[in-house]
Amino acid sequence: MASRRPARRNSRSGNKSKKDAQLSAREQMNKNDNKMAMQILGGCLVGALLIFGMFMMSDDPQPEKRKERRRGPTEIIGDNRPSPLVESVVPIWLAERFMIALASEDEEAVSKLMAWDLLFGKIDSLNNRQPGERYADLDAAAKKKMQARYLEKVIDPDFAQLIRDNALEDLKEGIFMNTNDIGDDYGNVNMMVEDSRGRPKLLIQVKTQLLPGMHTVRDAKNREAWGIVTILHQLQGQVNSEGTKIRMRKKDFAENLFKKKKKRKKRRPAGPPEADPSQVEWPEGMGQGTKSQIESQVAALIQDDDFRKADQAKFALMDRGKAAIPGLLRAMSQLDFEEDKSDVAKSFQIIQTLREITGMNFNFRPMMTKQGLGMGGMTRATPEERVKAVRRWYGWWEVNKKTWTKKVAPKEPESWDDLVEDEDKDKKKKKK
Repeated sequence: MASRRPARRNSRSGNKSKKDAQLSAREQMNKNDNKMAMQILGGCLVGALLIFGMFMMSDDPQPEKRKERRRGPTEIIGDNRPSPLVESVVPIWLAERFMIALASEDEEAVSKLMAWDLLFGKIDSLNNRQPGERYADLDAAAKKKMQARYLEKVIDPDFAQLIRDNALEDLKEGIFMNTNDIGDDYGNVNMMVEDSRGRPKLLIQVKTQLLPGMHTVRDAKNREAWGIVTILHQLQGQVNSEGTKIRMRKKDFAENLFKKKKKRKKRRPAGPPEADPSQVEWPEGMGQGTKSQIESQVAALIQDDDFRKADQAKFALMDRGKAAIPGLLRAMSQLDFEEDKSDVAKSFQIIQTLREITGMNFNFRPMMTKQGLGMGGMTRATPEERVKAVRRWYGWWEVNKKTWTKKVAPKEPESWDDLVEDEDKDKKKKKK
């Protein structure tokens, strides 16, 4: 009988138990892995819930929509200042007051309407004025001088006459028509002056502004809170010599306020020669007594207290002829023949005497205008036109003082043949 082999059986059972141990260890690891994954997943869920809750708690509630206000100030887009419901009428009032003051040529009344600091601030910026010479940097006396310089340009006698003749009554009654563009802190008002037939003659545009520190609502009707900052003018209905209308642009009264006079080139100008007014030399050999007499006669000529004495002096100077010319020119060089009304009248008296002595005429016109280009009529001229006329008198004397002798009277025809011959000569000259 064969014997059993226990050693082999024991080896098989040993292998089986070893496999079971390995299997149980693997299962245990899988269990541990699953447990850890569940813990991680739970932690993620809890974290997500916490973040969501915090977000919900921090979110502000939706504000309630406010009802629109039907009354009271409204907000301007791009500006946080309030705007009144009804536009201010102060700019129109200022424009009307200015027109009335201009018609009266009242500089003081015009000055009270101006916002000088704002006005000259704009002018200084446009003219690139440097620090130290700007209006804000000047003392009180210099500011007054600048204001007077501006008012001198604004108070135009021709404009004043147009307003007096065609618009003053309506302005005083408050029925003058205008067009305007008025905002919360500015107002641009156009005042068109028309003649009795309804034809436009003069456009005045008055630009006003709310003064700094004033409130757009509380001060909308406060006349003291507004001021004029710019005045423009434009002539209407002007025609040239051919009858064609001239298109005029709007001009600022402050235009060329600081324009410096260009140095005159030393060359012969177009037309009659010109020279600077000066103390021309007396003729050689003239005694001091004669010079004194001529100076006394010129002084009597230009005084305005005794017209008979002035006429006597004029005839006495005319009798002297060429000898009196230096004395007349020397006296005129000391006068302001551009702007000063009294000196312009005295210059005209001197020039009238020079015309009688020489027969020359350089078109000096004593009445003042600022329109230029002959727009002032037969007797009006701009300061520049008067300067040119006076300069021509000095230029003429500089060229002719040694050769000129006396006024040449036109030759009178002695017979009918001479008259016909003179007419034929005139016709030939015109054809040429």
